[in-house]
Amino acid sequence: MLIPLQIGQNCTLRVPDVDRGPADPKNFLVVVMAECEGLYTVGCRERKLASKFTAADLQ
Repeated sequence: MLIPLQIGQNCTLRVPDVDRGPADPKNFLVVVMAECEGLYTVGCRERKLASKFTAADLQ
């Protein structure tokens, strides 16, 4: 069972193999900004990400 994430919590988001080059990182650090019906809005250093993610997507 997955533990619900808290707003402001840091976690990592995995980058799929098809979307990254050989020298690119496998995951990057994001911050949980909001939660709605089990989907999380996250942001990184540059901006808020357009997609929403489940707790299973975020480690």
